[in-house]
Amino acid sequence: MRNIFLIFWISLFSLHLFANVNLIEREIKSHNFDKAKILLEKNPDENIDLWRELGFVYKENDELKKSIFCYEKILNFDSDDYDARLALARLYFETGELATSQKYFQRILDNDETDVEAYLGLARIQKAKKNFLKSIEYYELALKYLPENVPL
Repeated sequence: MRNIFLIFWISLFSLHLFANVNLIEREIKSHNFDKAKILLEKNPDENIDLWRELGFVYKENDELKKSIFCYEKILNFDSDDYDARLALARLYFETGELATSQKYFQRILDNDETDVEAYLGLARIQKAKKNFLKSIEYYELALKYLPENVPL
C-alpha cells in the first residue's frame, strides 16, 4: 500500500512537471516569449534547454537584454555551460559592453586555452577599442588553434 501511495505521488509530480514544460514550450512556439519567461521564473527547476531556447528567440528578435537574462539564468544552474558563456560574450559585445564581453571570453579561455571562438571574440574587442596590435595577436592565436580541416 505504501509503495502504491509513493508511486502515485511521483507520477503526479511528473505530470505536473511535464505539464509546465509543455506549457512553456507552447508559449515559446506561439511567440509569447515574455509569458514563457514568467513561467520559467515561477518554475526555477525547469529545463536549461528551455532557457537556452528562450534566449535564442529573444536574440533573434533583437531583444538582447532579455536574451542576456536567459543565458545568465543558465549559468546560475550550470556555471560551466560553454554555450551560455559564448552567447553572453557575443551578446555583451553586441550591446557595446566590451569589458563584460571580454570577461566572458576570458572565462572560456580559462577552461580551454585553445578555444578559437574566444580568441576571435577577444580580437574583435581589441579591434573595436582600436588596439590593433593586440587584436592581431588574438587573431594569430585563433589561427594557431584553428583545426587544419576548417576552410577559411
